[in-house]
Amino acid sequence: MTAEVSVHFVHPGNPFSQEPDGIVSVQRNFVQAAPHPFRFTYWGVRRLGVAEPLGASRLRFHPVAGSPSQRPRVPVSLRFAAAMRSASRRIDEGILRFDRIESAVPFLRSPLPKALFLHVWELSDVTSPRSDSRWRGFGVPYGWLLRRVIRSMDRVYLLRPELAADLPGLTPQILQRVRPFGVPVDPSMFRPLDEDERLAARHRLAARLGTEPATPIVLFAGRLESVKRPLVIPEIAAATGRLAPPPHFLVAGTGGLRDGLVESATRLAPGRVHVLGGVPQSELAELLAAADACLLPSGFEALPNVALEALACGTPVVASSTCGALADLLDHGAVGEVAGPDPRSFADAIGRVLGRSGDLSKACRQVAEGLAPGKVNAEIYEDFRSLMPAPATSGSPRAERAAPPR
Repeated sequence: MTAEVSVHFVHPGNPFSQEPDGIVSVQRNFVQAAPHPFRFTYWGVRRLGVAEPLGASRLRFHPVAGSPSQRPRVPVSLRFAAAMRSASRRIDEGILRFDRIESAVPFLRSPLPKALFLHVWELSDVTSPRSDSRWRGFGVPYGWLLRRVIRSMDRVYLLRPELAADLPGLTPQILQRVRPFGVPVDPSMFRPLDEDERLAARHRLAARLGTEPATPIVLFAGRLESVKRPLVIPEIAAATGRLAPPPHFLVAGTGGLRDGLVESATRLAPGRVHVLGGVPQSELAELLAAADACLLPSGFEALPNVALEALACGTPVVASSTCGALADLLDHGAVGEVAGPDPRSFADAIGRVLGRSGDLSKACRQVAEGLAPGKVNAEIYEDFRSLMPAPATSGSPRAERAAPPR
C-alpha cells in the first residue's frame, strides 16, 4: 500500500474564494492534480461571503483569522501569523507548505518537514517602490527574516530558479535544498470555446457593453493596485484609438485604484474602458476565451496565472517586458507580444496581436497544455513523498525527525 502524504498549507488565503489570487490558484491546482495518497489541510483566513462547499472536497479547511477584504488596514498576513502561533500546536504530523515567509515564522523550530515556495523574488520585488506590500521600505528587517526562514526549510522552491545564487545567506547546504517549480493552469476550466460557443459569448458581451459582436476586446484581469499598473490602461486605450475598429478594454478586478481608473478612462477613452469589478473564475474563463487579447502591463511579475489562463483559452497575451519569465514564454510573438513601458508601445503590440489573434489560438493552447497541473507538479509530489517521515513500525516508537541545521 502506498504511504499517505499529509500536506498542510499555511497561508493567509481562502481556497474556496470565487476570485482567488495567483498563489491560491497555484495551491488549488496542486491539490487537484495530487495522487490519491495525498491529503491536505488548509490553515487560512475566513473571508466575508465565501462559503466552504459541502461534500467532496479534497482538503479540510481551518480558518484561524477573518478578513472582510484582501488588504485591510492591519495586514492579513501579520494577523494570520499571530493566530497560527497557537494553532500550530494542533499540527503534529505531515509536511508544512508555506507560500509567504510571514506564515512560516511560527514554525521556525518545528521538527516537521517544511517547504517554502517563493512566487516572486521576495527581497527586491516585495520592497520595490512599485510594490503594494506593507514590507515596502523595510528591506533590512525583511532580508533578515527571509534569511532566517530559508535556513529553517527542508525545501525552497523557486519560480525563478536562475536567481538561486542570490538567496540571502546562501551556503552549499542550503543550495542542495533548492528546487524549481512552475505555475500550472487548469486546462479543463480554461479552454477555447468552439465557434458557436464563442459567437454566443461575443453576442452576450456586446449586449452588455453596448458594442458590436465584432468589436475587438482586450481583457485585463487582476488587482487594481500599483504593481499591476491598471492606471495605464486608459492611456493604452487612447493610444489604440487609431486602430480600425478601435478595441474596447475590459477590466476585471477590485482594488484601491478603481476610482482613479474610472476617472481616467472617462477622460481619455470615453466608452471604451469597461470596469467590471470582481469576476468569479467561471465567468473569467468565458471572458478570456471570448476576448481577442489579454493585457498585462504590470511593473514586475514572474509568471502570472491569468496569462497562462488566457493562453489555455487560446487567447494571446500582450505583456510588459518587466514580466520576467512570461516575456520568455511569449517567445518573440509566437503566442503574444512583449511591450515597453509606454502606452504607445502597448498600443502597437495590441495592434499586431489583433491582426493575427485567430492564427495564434492553437499555439496558445499548446503552450498551456504543457503546463497542466499534473505535469508541472509531478516532481514536487515525488519530492514531498521523500520528505515524509518513515511510518512507525509495530512495537517501535514513531520515527523522530530532526529539524534542518540553522
